[in-house]
Amino acid sequence: MNRYSKATLLMALLLAAALLLCACGSVSSSGKYSASKSNQHMEEGNISFTYANFNGNRTYSFTLKQGAVLKINVTTQGGDMSMVVSGPGIALAEESVSGEYTVTAEKEGACSVTFNGTDHQGGYTITW
Repeated sequence: MNRYSKATLLMALLLAAALLLCACGSVSSSGKYSASKSNQHMEEGNISFTYANFNGNRTYSFTLKQGAVLKINVTTQGGDMSMVVSGPGIALAEESVSGEYTVTAEKEGACSVTFNGTDHQGGYTITW
């Protein structure tokens, strides 16, 4: 292997390692919603979203380790919000949510939290 081939191989390995590290600890969100006067913060282990008005659905997906404690705090100043949480040994569905909800992951795996709001005013935080 010549000098350039070794350098190319090394760069490819470093790039692959960086992509793998990013993919393992990522948080993603999806859904169809509208939110007015909103402020969002999203990073591994901490999500917060506040708004004047929220309509639609939004799902967050991330990985929980075994024994991780998932805390969800919903503030409701008006309107209606429901929530569905599913993951490793977790199944929670709540209508008209407000307040704090805590669940513990029985095993490691993918977790999702879905909010469905109608004229909801307030916000929520998710920590793990």
